[in-house]
Amino acid sequence: MESCDWACFVRDVLALYAAPIRRPATMRKMRQVLGEFGELCQGPTELTPLAIAQWIASHPARRPETVCTLLRSLRAACAYGESRGLFPANPFRFRSPSAWVDWDVEELPPPVHSAEEIARVLARADEEALAGDWRAARLRAVIYAFAFTGARKKELLGLTVTDVDLVAGTIAIACNGRRSLKTRASAAHIPVPTPLASILREWIPQCGSTWLFPGVRRRGPWLEGPVGEKALDQVKALGLRVGVPGLTFQSFRHTFASLSEGWSIGELVLQRILRHSQIRTQRMYRHEMPEVLQAAAAKVHFP
Repeated sequence: MESCDWACFVRDVLALYAAPIRRPATMRKMRQVLGEFGELCQGPTELTPLAIAQWIASHPARRPETVCTLLRSLRAACAYGESRGLFPANPFRFRSPSAWVDWDVEELPPPVHSAEEIARVLARADEEALAGDWRAARLRAVIYAFAFTGARKKELLGLTVTDVDLVAGTIAIACNGRRSLKTRASAAHIPVPTPLASILREWIPQCGSTWLFPGVRRRGPWLEGPVGEKALDQVKALGLRVGVPGLTFQSFRHTFASLSEGWSIGELVLQRILRHSQIRTQRMYRHEMPEVLQAAAAKVHFP
């Protein structure tokens, strides 16, 4: 059996997952799971079913779907290691990724908000921007962008000013030097609803950067920052100020997808807006919301 330490194993596996061989999202998952197992294993020979059990136990709050997804990535790495003769036995011959997961555990509440809650968030963002400084205006523009597009975090925070075409009413989502995209299908032009266009028309002359949502020094996008000053921290804090806990970039995306049915946006159109590669994935973002169903029921009538 060939000898190889964990760092060497990780390096070789990640070389097989670098772009353009695999999508950036696939690479990120592989890097994450190998990094976490690196805290438990000195080399591939220590990657046993017991190590997998210890890894799962060390992340008790992780959702079953996430555990299964990461284990599938690890299984692919193990298949490579097995082909190299690095394992005395492939640990996934003992138990498949899905068999490691307890699917009966209680699911966490989905990150989704009502239309009334989002309206409160938007109203507070308006108030604070009118009475505040450049940072408050930036936060309002960010809040509106996520609420009205349902786009992913890096897709919007990594935008440049030239990505926005208010005449055509579109935002171009594409890779750039500071941001990669989750999938190939993520690259697209998404529509700019009228309320968002109004906010961006006011914000762009103020941003003072080539980046649409720049950091405080205006030299790069607002993708990082100290604790409390990060974009996500600011969004969460705004939500708490109006009694909407759990407000995140992901919750905006789930909320957009869930409310879209009430806006008469069908599955295929929603798929083009959110850019999910599969309808099956998209349906995980559509949660049952009583107000949406009630509004639909109110339209039922007979001549």
